[in-house]
Amino acid sequence: MSSFRIDRQYVSFVSAEAHTVITGKQHKKEPEADKEKEEKEQLAAEEFRLHCEQLREKIVKEAEDKADLIVQKAENEAKEIRAEAEKKISLMMEEANKKAEALKKKAKTDGQNEGIKIAEQIYEAKRKQDEADLQAIISKLHASYGAMVDQMKDEILNLVFGIVKKIINIKLDESDEVFINLINSAVENLKYTGTSSIYISPEDYKRYFGKEPRELTGGSGKVNVYEKEDFKQGDLVVESDGEILDYSIGRQVAKLEKVFREARN
Repeated sequence: MSSFRIDRQYVSFVSAEAHTVITGKQHKKEPEADKEKEEKEQLAAEEFRLHCEQLREKIVKEAEDKADLIVQKAENEAKEIRAEAEKKISLMMEEANKKAEALKKKAKTDGQNEGIKIAEQIYEAKRKQDEADLQAIISKLHASYGAMVDQMKDEILNLVFGIVKKIINIKLDESDEVFINLINSAVENLKYTGTSSIYISPEDYKRYFGKEPRELTGGSGKVNVYEKEDFKQGDLVVESDGEILDYSIGRQVAKLEKVFREARN
């Protein structure tokens, strides 16, 4: 039985290291309180990573099971079509043989040698035509089966990435931690020590920063946060001198989907 498997080397969830976004004025805190808060944030990040890993395993398993069922159904249908075609060809050949034999007997009975020759010619022509018809049916069957399997693979990929996008959207709606960790990671990864800019969607800006302009601290520099009208929820781009980093969740998923489709082709 053919089967379709998703190679896990292309699917992975990388947990973002939790960092705290510092807005407005900074207040000096007690070392013990900072340490306890950091430990809680690290624990929450690890729990979120484990949860994502479990979701990933569940999605891959469901997709593989559905793929196997789809491919098995296609194989069964192809076998039924071929069996029916072979049955029809067999009946046609049997009928042709009967007619040819009847013509031969008639020719022999009448003593007409020319009739025997004609009967043999008719039989041979019919046999060749039946063979050609059978080959055409088999070729068409193989082509239909291949197209059916390719279509099923596309449907499976659409199913998997549809589930992935739904899970990501649910996590973004339910928890501020996912997007905050994404911003913290972007700020900490900046190499430039001057002033940099972060662009996010109007929805995310309103949700996480309100209406006032915001300035974050990242490394040795300052980071200004702006909303961009054409950005969608989850989009995040960082710009600094000579450096542009795209952390947008939707575009990262799109890149992963492109890798899968190119590998399939």
